[in-house]
Amino acid sequence: MTNVLYKLNQREKNKFITKKFIPNTSKIIGYAPTPPLSPAPEQDLLFTVDTSLGAILEVQFNFGVVYNATIDWGDGSPTFSPSFGTVQKLYDVLAPSYGTFQVGAIGTLPQMSLSDNQNIISVENLGNVGLQDTGEMFRGCTNLASVNIGNYVTSIGDYAFRYCTSLTSIIIGNSVTSIGGYAFFGCTGLTNINIPNSVTSIGTFAFTDCNALTSATIGNSVTSIGSGAFFNCNSLTSATIGNSVTSIGGYAFAGCSSLTSITIPNSVTSIGQQAFDGCTVLATVDLSLPKSVIDAATDIFLGTASPLTLNVPTGTSGWIADSGLSIGGNTNVTVNLV
Repeated sequence: MTNVLYKLNQREKNKFITKKFIPNTSKIIGYAPTPPLSPAPEQDLLFTVDTSLGAILEVQFNFGVVYNATIDWGDGSPTFSPSFGTVQKLYDVLAPSYGTFQVGAIGTLPQMSLSDNQNIISVENLGNVGLQDTGEMFRGCTNLASVNIGNYVTSIGDYAFRYCTSLTSIIIGNSVTSIGGYAFFGCTGLTNINIPNSVTSIGTFAFTDCNALTSATIGNSVTSIGSGAFFNCNSLTSATIGNSVTSIGGYAFAGCSSLTSITIPNSVTSIGQQAFDGCTVLATVDLSLPKSVIDAATDIFLGTASPLTLNVPTGTSGWIADSGLSIGGNTNVTVNLV
């Protein structure tokens, strides 16, 4: 595999950059600034680097992927056309002060990984560059604070933003149809999430351990909420489940110890085991499902408030008004017909 390393040449560090192809070919090129890419923020892939947090930006390109793109590092240095391997861009540490630079890409860029770069602080747009695989794209970028997916990417891949612990703002564009497993796992700064109506599926453990998350709105096109999707989101007080959801995975909301009420729409036909286990203050559930759906689910209300009140429309199959019932692992359930 060929690695491309941009670094300062110690002899000519004020004039030149060494472009070194490992293992044995090196070339000196003049550091004459080239014109930046024509800005098209609505189409380019754009993200911002703060060099005070680290002077090296590492980008990985996969073997077997066809690239036809140009990357502008944002600092006036020569643009770069990727192939495969790992690129390390070194920003000018000799400048009078560190700065922020907006990195842009145009063309066809099916895949790239920027994982574990601590100097990426924002993503302005994932752009119209043909991204097909966003898996692990920004995993472990712990200083990434805001993300705008844009309106071109169709899938947020597995682990895409895992452990982006400073992430507080995420805008999911209307082109996105799926959110992968572990996509936002451990994003401990994220406070709210609005999943648009374009999304049809939420992967397993997608928002697990988002401990600051207080509200989640799940759009009306989502049909499946994966196992553990909101597991241990212990600050979550409000969750709106869209009216197209047919399946709620096991442990989907388990450990959401601040969740006080929830509405389960009548579109739901299956609920995985212990879906609300450990929601210790969950005292009210509004639902209009046949009782057979609830009875088929294992311990879904285990560890919820006692008493737990279920509000069910009159005439819903299998339900009768009563109290002190044992339902879903909770032994003190009141059923109200409303």
